[in-house]
Amino acid sequence: MINRNRFAAAICALVLTLGVVFAQDEKTKEERRTSPNVVAAATDTGVRFTAPGTVVETRLEVFASSGEKVLDSGFRRGNVLDWSPAVGANGQSAPQEDEYLCVVTVRDLSGQLRQRLGVASLRSGKVRLKGTDARQLNAAQADALARGGGSEVAEISDEDESLTILGDGEAALTVVAHDGRDGQLTSTAGALTFRTGDLFAGRDKEQMRITPEGRVGIGTDKPEATLDVAGTVRASGGFRFSDGTRLNSMGGKLTFSDAAGDPIPAPAAGTGTINRVAKWTETGGAGNLGDSAIFESGGQVGIGTTAPEGVFHIQTPTTTVFKVVTTGSVPNGRAVFQMYRGTAATANGWDFGYNLDLAS
Repeated sequence: MINRNRFAAAICALVLTLGVVFAQDEKTKEERRTSPNVVAAATDTGVRFTAPGTVVETRLEVFASSGEKVLDSGFRRGNVLDWSPAVGANGQSAPQEDEYLCVVTVRDLSGQLRQRLGVASLRSGKVRLKGTDARQLNAAQADALARGGGSEVAEISDEDESLTILGDGEAALTVVAHDGRDGQLTSTAGALTFRTGDLFAGRDKEQMRITPEGRVGIGTDKPEATLDVAGTVRASGGFRFSDGTRLNSMGGKLTFSDAAGDPIPAPAAGTGTINRVAKWTETGGAGNLGDSAIFESGGQVGIGTTAPEGVFHIQTPTTTVFKVVTTGSVPNGRAVFQMYRGTAATANGWDFGYNLDLAS
């Protein structure tokens, strides 16, 4: 009886132990799935560290092979951080040829800290990256990391403590990131497109595209200008150009104004003849110009003639050459037309008017 009880107790203990082990294993797997992935990639000037996802702060510590800490960025907002090997602590130059231990600590939305390790090898001005873990560090770097790679305690999983190293052009991803100042939506290869529809059923449709050259296309996947729109554009505030000139719509008509807001007359269009005074040839508002009967050349004006023989020359085949009609009540003795030699009224001349004798 006693043996049976002991056997049953042993079975229960084994079941409980296995349950705890399985639970811990599932917890570890879940943490691994939710643990932020930190990506390192070589740039033209150094290394860029990116931790897409729910990371809100990033810290970078760099240790030389001697264990000396050459850089500590402190926690910075965002999940993108750049480092150039030429810049060390306090802006001083770091050793140019060395194996640098890069320790990246990230904080997620819940405040949890995670740490990732990598090695940046600088040789002949070129940076090469490789992942590493605490067991692969030299004694000086391992001691420096143990003594305080960070004033806050971060969790390092034995199975996933290395940075993810990404080679140039290896990944085609759309990444949402923040550098602490600006939010970023980036396509690592090709254009960035904005689409609507059922993506998973293959019924999505492109609505807008930004090419690697910076051209934006709406309604077209081949933009040929900085902004290329295939379709109707609706604007409520008009268009303003770099010099302040504006194009607006008022009362159904397009208007131009300068930087001060003053209207700019629309340029007249049409055909004409040299020395002919122009006139409007239509009444529809199109602004077309054509020739009038008035001719001017060298300060001499001709009506009905293109060869005026005086300051003012009228030539017409009709009997009436010059006609003046006044309306309203005009008192007698008032001149309608006067001609004088000189500027004074007393000079020799002629007056024509109502009940007015011809004076000379």
